[in-house]
Amino acid sequence: MRLKSVVKYNIYDTKNAVLIYYIIIAAIMGLLAFTLKADAVNIGSSNEIGFVSGAEASAIFLFVCGLNSFKRNYLYLSTNGITRKAQFYGFLISSVIIAAVMSAIDTGTANVINIFIDYNPMFYQAYTEFAAEASQLAVIMMSFLWNTVNYMLALASGYFITVLYYRMSKLLKIIVSVGVPALFIIGSPVLSVFLIKAGYLDKLTAVLKFLTNGNGNPSMGVIIALAETVIVAILAYLLVRRVPVKE
Repeated sequence: MRLKSVVKYNIYDTKNAVLIYYIIIAAIMGLLAFTLKADAVNIGSSNEIGFVSGAEASAIFLFVCGLNSFKRNYLYLSTNGITRKAQFYGFLISSVIIAAVMSAIDTGTANVINIFIDYNPMFYQAYTEFAAEASQLAVIMMSFLWNTVNYMLALASGYFITVLYYRMSKLLKIIVSVGVPALFIIGSPVLSVFLIKAGYLDKLTAVLKFLTNGNGNPSMGVIIALAETVIVAILAYLLVRRVPVKE
């Protein structure tokens, strides 16, 4: 019963943010559709002027939701006697529901928009051959599944990061906040040069391509994203199960 209450609380807590998000997206898409008719911009395509598709925007939005889904909820639910385990499972269940609902909305609107304008969502760009060769129903179903697991991954990743930061001391937060970006900025060029000289760049590129889209196989892409979500969720749970209550 308490698990059900946590799920309802998490969904209710996210509902307004999702509503505002889709109002903004609808306004932006309407404006861009109008400019497209005037041949000013190409929506959701790599040709001419590109635009972040709905799925990409939703993944970013849900990642941010994940970043804001722990501390306030944890403190409130803990004071009401909800165990850490129930809170974590409640987050997972609500994440699946939110991801599936938003995926259904994005998949449906993408197909409706595509009737009126040349619109290529992220799934169609990542799996061009599959989208061209498979039946419309298969493409829609696979697009829905692919969006759902990637939205779940975005939520879980944001949740994991915010729990990790919550567990850190103030000094460690500063070190990580400054050190990680600095390491990325300085280390990326050095690593790239090393990989090129060592002849590993092509292999690394192939691995990254496989992890991101399963080498053009959407079924494999869904499995990989689901596996990544499970790994991130397990890491988050290891942090949550003994997390202290602190302001």
